[in-house]
Amino acid sequence: KASTTTGRGAPAGEPNPALSSTAAWTHKTLPNAHDHHAKSRWELGSARSRSTARKHSIDESGRRHANGGREEGSDSASERVWDLRTGELMTNFSRIAYCPEPEILQWSCATCNESLKGFELFYKEHENSRHVGVYVGYYPRENKAVVVFRGTDYLINWIQDLMVYKVDSDYDCGYYPPPPLAPPPPKDDEQREVPPKPRKRKCKVHSGFKSDWLSVRDNVMNATHAVLDMYPSAELWVTGHSLGGALASLCGLDLQMQYNKTSPNPKTVNLFTLGQPRVGNKDFADFLWEKIPAATRVVHQNDVVPHLPPHGHDLIIMTDFHHHAREVWQTGTEDDTFIQCDDSGEDPRCSNSLTSWDRSVEAHLWYLGFDMTNAC
Repeated sequence: KASTTTGRGAPAGEPNPALSSTAAWTHKTLPNAHDHHAKSRWELGSARSRSTARKHSIDESGRRHANGGREEGSDSASERVWDLRTGELMTNFSRIAYCPEPEILQWSCATCNESLKGFELFYKEHENSRHVGVYVGYYPRENKAVVVFRGTDYLINWIQDLMVYKVDSDYDCGYYPPPPLAPPPPKDDEQREVPPKPRKRKCKVHSGFKSDWLSVRDNVMNATHAVLDMYPSAELWVTGHSLGGALASLCGLDLQMQYNKTSPNPKTVNLFTLGQPRVGNKDFADFLWEKIPAATRVVHQNDVVPHLPPHGHDLIIMTDFHHHAREVWQTGTEDDTFIQCDDSGEDPRCSNSLTSWDRSVEAHLWYLGFDMTNAC
């Protein structure tokens, strides 16, 4: 049975004898899909010229910059920059999650050896009773602690069987709008303005996603603590593709809320997901975006999964599912064209601009020019 290591993670090529389970993965190919255009876009180079592509990045205002710099006069309030090189790094970690377990334990897969040498594995769960796969470790080249969730191996059945009911999450989501810290001082000869009454948020999440996350939560949290205790200066990243993106969102929020309550070394969680389905309702999406402003959710072309479970406005029955921000829409077939969307989570100018019948399972299997299930 997979378990959390308490000491140093297993370096690349050295299997951890405490970690064992079963493995399964599939390989599918994607023909070129249609290129959709919704608004202005930024050319970042193709998969065949990544050395050029890595020199560019996109900030929250959508401006294109060389070498991660910032354009003079930028109106973006955030200094966070999403760059293709980091996106490719997280994409490769997510791809590796689909590899057979021995190749992950020994860190011997093709992508492991080509791009991510030196990774130290702290924890691996390949297939628990809920078919959840996840690994946790440290990447010394970039001083990153990484939590990676695998997508489902049963993609078609999973898409067909997505449940649409929700249960209350365990988070205290607070109030919206937040109550003022103190009442404003009264104005001379004027009546004091009464602030709007705050509304208690009711965060709800997809019950299946929540159960999946809870099935590995304790081990993942303990393993992440172990990595950050050993490498306290490391950045904290959580990533995943497909179902793995949904679990990464729940994990990232728990780490942001719970880890920082108990750790003397608080961390800002960096969340990066690919082809992620909607996880909860709008209150939950807004809450996650407030707590994890360094969140990037990449959608490839007309990938069907990010449109599931259905948004409330898509159906007569109001399911109220809503994406968290920030979407980055990959409109090209490789890694050449990206649109950074607004902070609503459901930008009508991005992937939501496509018609409801324009959905593709095949587009779900390729991100940033990579075959997601062929890293081994």
